[in-house]
Amino acid sequence: MILPMNRIIDIPINQKIHKISWIFLISWLGMLITINCANSEEQIAKPISGETFFHGNFDLDMHVGKPVLINFWFPSCPPCRAEMPDLQIAFEKYGEDVAFIGIQQMGSDSEKMGIEFIRELGLTYPVMADFGSKVQANYEILSFPTTVFLRKDHSISRVWTGIIDEQQLNQELDAILGI
Repeated sequence: MILPMNRIIDIPINQKIHKISWIFLISWLGMLITINCANSEEQIAKPISGETFFHGNFDLDMHVGKPVLINFWFPSCPPCRAEMPDLQIAFEKYGEDVAFIGIQQMGSDSEKMGIEFIRELGLTYPVMADFGSKVQANYEILSFPTTVFLRKDHSISRVWTGIIDEQQLNQELDAILGI
């Protein structure tokens, strides 16, 4: 039997839904694979160099083969102030094996305020001012405090946004040391 050309072929609704479901599923799986591949690449830390307040020059390249903790903060930030004693304790415990650098964001606070803050809290790890917010921009820091943990090869292990306490610091530092 020959059907006229102008006849519309009617596909049952169940077949349409089944076909659309398969298209959606394949698209969704493709998107997941793309996202996972993008996230599986290790991100290497951007360069950091500059004069610290009390410890001379800091250059990330001077610490090749050593894990690094980078803490972004500013003096008038209450959460930054709250975590600083725990960062100091971590530095005293891990400072031989992990390089520490504090990066003061230079916005509403001055360099002088940063120096006074460091003295007031008795911080002994290196801290530098981020004039022009170059380091902050390179690391895409949007909130404070933020702590970045680098493995020995300076790939980024973890970016911790918000207050980090002593126990969390120990856990992250042990992880980058492979303990």
